[in-house]
Amino acid sequence: HIECLGAIALAISADGEYGPAREQIARARELAVGTDLLHTGYGAPAVLAELLITNECVQLERSAALEQEALGASLHNGWEPFAHVIVAQLRSIEGHSVVALDELNTASRGFATWETSGAGADYSDLLRASILMHLDHGDDAWATLRGSQTLENHLLRRLRL
Repeated sequence: HIECLGAIALAISADGEYGPAREQIARARELAVGTDLLHTGYGAPAVLAELLITNECVQLERSAALEQEALGASLHNGWEPFAHVIVAQLRSIEGHSVVALDELNTASRGFATWETSGAGADYSDLLRASILMHLDHGDDAWATLRGSQTLENHLLRRLRL
C-alpha cells in the first residue's frame, strides 16, 4: 500500500498537483511509522515524489535533507534509476550541470536494463537536453531528444515531428 501511495504521489506531482501529492506522501509516511519500509523499494516512490516536489519548489535545504533518504530507499531496486534522475534535477538546480549529467548517465545505465522505456527515462532525456542547452550544446541537446525512446503518443514525439 505504501508503494502505491508513493506512485500515486509521483503521478499527481507530474501534473503539478503538489498539494494532493503531499497528502499521499503523508499517508505513506504515516503507514510506515514503526517500520523500515520507507527505507526500501516500497517507500522509495513516496520519498522520490517528495524530493521531486521540493526540487520543483526550489526548497533546496529540504531537498538536500531528502536526497540520501531517496537514494537509500531506491538502492538496488527498480526505483534506483529514477532516483538518479531526481538527484540530477537537484544538482542542475544547484548549478552543478556536469555532476547532473553524471547522475543522468548513471540513470541511463539503469534504465537500459528495463524491458520498456518509462516516464523516468523520458524525463531523463528532457533534463539532459535542458542541461546541454544551458551549457550551449544545442546540437547535442537535439540529438538527445531525437534519440529519445518516448511512446508513440507522447507529447515530445509529436513536437519532434
